Amino acid sequence: EREGDGFLPFAKYMADRFVTSAYFSFLELSYCAEVMLCFRAIKDFEENYDDISPALRSEKAKYIVTEYVQEGANQEVNINDGIRTRLVHTVLQRSLEDHEYTPGKDIFIALREELVSLMIYDTFLRF
Repeated sequence: EREGDGFLPFAKYMADRFVTSAYFSFLELSYCAEVMLCFRAIKDFEENYDDISPALRSEKAKYIVTEYVQEGANQEVNINDGIRTRLVHTVLQRSLEDHEYTPGKDIFIALREELVSLMIYDTFLRF
């Protein structure tokens, strides 16, 4: 939170459905809605982790990586290559090698933090 300029934390803005809806429309017009979509998918994964089966956890994690993270993904997000490589290896390659592998609840922390940073310091400022 920045002091002195009335800036509210990003999380407070995102708690407001009207602001979130308008921001998402802006992201669509700016051709970067995948950032918010990926963020929402991660949030859903984390919030529902304890309520879903290990198999569904794996499927949700694979979806996030194949839809948003891996190079050439349908809605590839612009992220640090180290995060991308680690997630592709951990979620996709490891699950191929070990069919019992279930990603932990915290698997996407670095990605989530990178997406939030991208939104706060880039797209949200332009919004």
